Amino acid sequence: MRHVRGHRRWVGVLIVTAAASGLLAACASATAAPPASTTAGGDLAPTEADRAWERTGLPEDQRHEIEPVRLVSVFEQPEAIAACLRAAGYPHVVAAHGKVEPGEIAEEHAASFALSTYVCEAQFPTDPLFDRPLSADQIRALFRYRSTEQRECLQALGHAIAIPPTEQEFVSGYPEHGGWNPLNNVSAYGFAAAVEACPPIPAEFDPR
Repeated sequence: MRHVRGHRRWVGVLIVTAAASGLLAACASATAAPPASTTAGGDLAPTEADRAWERTGLPEDQRHEIEPVRLVSVFEQPEAIAACLRAAGYPHVVAAHGKVEPGEIAEEHAASFALSTYVCEAQFPTDPLFDRPLSADQIRALFRYRSTEQRECLQALGHAIAIPPTEQEFVSGYPEHGGWNPLNNVSAYGFAAAVEACPPIPAEFDPR
């Protein structure tokens, strides 16, 4: 997981066995996994889910892509991952100081925990916008995009989107939580189509 402001990345020390492969096949939303994203230079750039998959220790041909639930900011992701893992049957997992704390995981459960972590990482990916800092003008431009064009696009798809905050509220809150995001009002059903039709960041922010 990516973090900012000096937050450490939680990687976890997990003992993984091939027995976990059966758990992945049980994921109802799984489809064939695509290759990692490609950078402008042609090199493969690992995603958060790629790194989580590596920690399972399973071969790549056993991997399936997991349907995202929603995009989260780097500020939200630790709690989103922790909540997902608690729902998956690990009640002692918490988010603390910008990282996920798994608590005690018995050795015999390490493989299934690693696999569950991959699923949760894939379900709650970080918004690509947070891979780079924004200027004050860009933050204001992001607000205008989210509160008008993107919100109207999502509404046209039939999603009920909350009334946005004021620009001042958005700008002042951005350093803390990444600002109001209309995609957070989109349910898991139809999320992928919503992201495709109504991109999470303005076109001018996209470096591709």
